[in-house]
Amino acid sequence: MSETIQNTKKYDSISIQPWVYVNCHSGEQLLLKTCFKKETLSYCVMCYFNSVVWEEEIIGNDFLKKCKIFNPNIETTPAKLFTYLESCYNSCVFSLQLKVLLQNDMLEISFKCKLQAGIPFYWTFMMERSSHEKISNQLVTPLLLMVSELSRKQGELSELLKKKDKEIQDYKLQGSQVSKQHLETTPFDETSFNNAWSCDISSQRKHLSIIDKPNLKELYKNVMINSHVESESDCKVIPSNGIQVFEYHDSLSSTSSVIKELGLEEIEKERREAREKRLQDEVDRKSKKKKRKIKI
Repeated sequence: MSETIQNTKKYDSISIQPWVYVNCHSGEQLLLKTCFKKETLSYCVMCYFNSVVWEEEIIGNDFLKKCKIFNPNIETTPAKLFTYLESCYNSCVFSLQLKVLLQNDMLEISFKCKLQAGIPFYWTFMMERSSHEKISNQLVTPLLLMVSELSRKQGELSELLKKKDKEIQDYKLQGSQVSKQHLETTPFDETSFNNAWSCDISSQRKHLSIIDKPNLKELYKNVMINSHVESESDCKVIPSNGIQVFEYHDSLSSTSSVIKELGLEEIEKERREAREKRLQDEVDRKSKKKKRKIKI
């Protein structure tokens, strides 16, 4: 039991969250995935829009700064604010109350809802472009693995249907008959089944909703979990002139990658400093407008 709980926490990350299809009232089609962690006041959100994966990751102090920007008149505990954010986001996603703005190489997704006593709550995801690898790791390769798994299952079902047809034929040779005519079926023709299309493929080429089905979401999650386990088992640390170099064969990539920890830290530091400056500028601008505080 404890091992199951531990594994659940281990895979509670943005990678294994399924994509959610959103068709906004303004016409934009998005794929969204989020991971909220109340204990650390952190969240990560990814969005697939305009053939690009966008991402925002907020932790602790950055979350409190954003609260001052978008909800300066609300006074309550950080934990309650975080709960309001997650609840508001979930309700707005399913009611399609999202506003999308693409400007200055940033994607902003804004939404609002009403808390108790009709108090408005506002939020905006300020998302930056993710690396090109994210499209492969989070979309392309998982979808290819899903197709492979569905193909395997289809093959097993086809073999099962053929065996069932032989079983039915054996019953008929022994004189058995169906009790009702409409229950009788024709033998399964695998070639005709594979050549038949139930919809116009061209009409769905750009329709992102095809991934928004419960069985496909669950399959996506399982693919990502299994891929994560395999990539972890292949990871090893190689000492190199005093710098740790991580070499691994990622199951979500066709080639092995070598990542230097030092380089990643520098890139992340620059991105974080730019994000903090942008948040602080917004706080300073908003703070000039004095509003009545509301305690909830």
